[in-house]
Amino acid sequence: MLRFVEQAYHLARRTVARYSSKFSKQRYTLHQHIVLLCLKVRKNTTYRTLLDELIEMPRIRRAIELEELSSPSTLCKAFNRLSMAVWRVLLNLSVTLLPTNGVVGIDASGFDRSHASKHYTKRIKLTIQQLKVTLLVDTGSNAIIDLHVTTTRKHDSQIAPSLIKRNSGEVAVLLGDKGYDEQALLKSSAGDKSCPGCGQYR
Repeated sequence: MLRFVEQAYHLARRTVARYSSKFSKQRYTLHQHIVLLCLKVRKNTTYRTLLDELIEMPRIRRAIELEELSSPSTLCKAFNRLSMAVWRVLLNLSVTLLPTNGVVGIDASGFDRSHASKHYTKRIKLTIQQLKVTLLVDTGSNAIIDLHVTTTRKHDSQIAPSLIKRNSGEVAVLLGDKGYDEQALLKSSAGDKSCPGCGQYR
């Protein structure tokens, strides 16, 4: 856990400025907030539980130079302020720390955005859209190379070309199901040869 925090802190310092603006109160740095948010995901816990546990983790706090714990609402607001671009840069930097083999898999899955009661959302006429998340994953290290998130009903073959084009240097062999068996996808991939019917592109 300590190694994870140290690496996340190192990457955060390479990615963003120390504070969000010159008007910041400077009680906490963006680097510290990013590490705490990464730690929350790693531990699969809530903001409140994470901060409660950090009381008993002096080595973790020292590693990120955190002298005072923030409130759960402060951490939640920090997450809302950070743009997708920041997380994408962090993801790209984290991939460079892992041994990749160029054999990449692609697939998509749907995720609920809320666990709100269906009765409640219907009563207040609230529409909650599902997220469709497409991942590009290296098969050697299981590293997530890139991702695409949408609330639309785009077909897999419409999403994949931009992902592959953006990461053409990382893709030597692409593995996917029949949803990705499209000529447009072949043109976006690193090479021109394909294996018809098996979803493998070279």
